[in-house]
Amino acid sequence: MQQLSNLRDFIRSQFQFAIHLNPEFKFSEEDLLAAKSILGEDIEFLRPDSRELLAQSFACLIASVKAYKSLLWDWDERSFLGKGQSWRDYHSMIADICRVLHSFSYGEGQELEFGGQTFEITEVIFKGERKNDSIKISGPILSLIRAMFDSFNSVCLSNNSSLMKSYSEDLYEEYELFKMQKSFLAPEKETFSGYLVEMREAKRLDQAKNNYRNTVAFQVHMAIKAQSELQSDAAIPAYHKRIIGRLLEEVGMIEYFGHHSDSQVANFIVRGNPKQLGAN
Repeated sequence: MQQLSNLRDFIRSQFQFAIHLNPEFKFSEEDLLAAKSILGEDIEFLRPDSRELLAQSFACLIASVKAYKSLLWDWDERSFLGKGQSWRDYHSMIADICRVLHSFSYGEGQELEFGGQTFEITEVIFKGERKNDSIKISGPILSLIRAMFDSFNSVCLSNNSSLMKSYSEDLYEEYELFKMQKSFLAPEKETFSGYLVEMREAKRLDQAKNNYRNTVAFQVHMAIKAQSELQSDAAIPAYHKRIIGRLLEEVGMIEYFGHHSDSQVANFIVRGNPKQLGAN
């Protein structure tokens, strides 16, 4: 248990990208063996005190990349475009529901983190698929809906998971999912969360795949750089390229030992910088 705690602390502080789709820090023995093979003899360039944890972090990353590829690589272009539009709609509605929650609780005039202001809500309309399936709530009865939203917002702000669970397990699970998706809309665009949104909303499947491959390359480069024991004048040392090339080969994104060279791997790293991602 202490070993798992050490790994969690290490990843959270040194290599958060390793768990972007693996929040439970899970990996198989096969993943760990692959991670150690990827690091190979180049592990000698990394700090001795972090080598084992870095190998386990790479194992978590391999599991995470496999999970992401299972979501993206099997789609065709049409399916991907439909999914991208659904993500754009979902992201927009996250901002909208946050505005509703704060408007019910705080009234009008409050600036919001995703832009816009709160406003006084004077009616709520429920619509169904058919033309006549529409109900408008306003006047005194609106106080009931306002109290429901205000109570929910209070529980959300307090992060009282046990209270929410005791009220409704389904509500708790839906809110935890919503909270995770909301975190991806952080205003800081030069974070993985910021450009995960860009990948989700990409208008071409090949663009999304390339962006993801480049993001993996850049994030691993930064993690290795932080753990390096070797001082190098090179912007991207040769051993970075080798480790990342072997990783991308292992997860089936390139043929490092066949068609892709170290210079191409370096290009992936450069293009994976969040400052460059939007131009890819």
